[in-house]
Amino acid sequence: MNEFSLLADGPGYTGFFADLDTTFWSGVLRIAYAMVAAAPFLVAGVFAAGILRGMVGAERTRSILGVGHWSGPFRAWGLGVLLPICSLGALPVARELRRAGVPSGTVLSFVLVAPVLNPVSIIYGLSHIEPITLLYFAVGTFVVSTGIGLIWNRVVSDRRDTEPEQLEGAAAQKSGSSRRRRRHRGPRTRWARLRRLRPGAVGGWVFGCIPSTWRSPDRFDA
Repeated sequence: MNEFSLLADGPGYTGFFADLDTTFWSGVLRIAYAMVAAAPFLVAGVFAAGILRGMVGAERTRSILGVGHWSGPFRAWGLGVLLPICSLGALPVARELRRAGVPSGTVLSFVLVAPVLNPVSIIYGLSHIEPITLLYFAVGTFVVSTGIGLIWNRVVSDRRDTEPEQLEGAAAQKSGSSRRRRRHRGPRTRWARLRRLRPGAVGGWVFGCIPSTWRSPDRFDA
């Protein structure tokens, strides 16, 4: 038995470091594949966030999503169903919604539904499952996302959310101070900040590779 065995030897997983080279490059391949697969949806999310900021505007965004009205989470559910984005693409849109002053519970409803029920997932689901099953799934996401959003708005948002005017003022002040700091800081300071991020990046890379590479690719044919 290998001294590095994690659980037991057998036909499946046999050792954590049974083939380190295959494990590492398999992890690199899978992470690269995931990045390429997620790139179009992330770009779509950034594009949608840009439209909300540059063309729709904060005031109209608040009006569309029913800020100040109980129907906000329901409208956020509808927005999430319409946008073809994944869990990564939902992040820039959620940030822009929050910057526009949309309550955090309404944003939470959007984040919960957008990655799992969108035009791409609906088309894919109709090609693999029965329409009635997809309908049950849609009803489930509607109940869960809107229910959590309503509760969050009632319990948390009304007490802890920042007012839209304060959010816009803080964003403008932060942008101005960031520009001033960049003018005064030299390249050494920026490289120092990147060096501080290096341990976390390496740790995230390693722990991202490990779960998906417990089995080498040549064992999937067994």
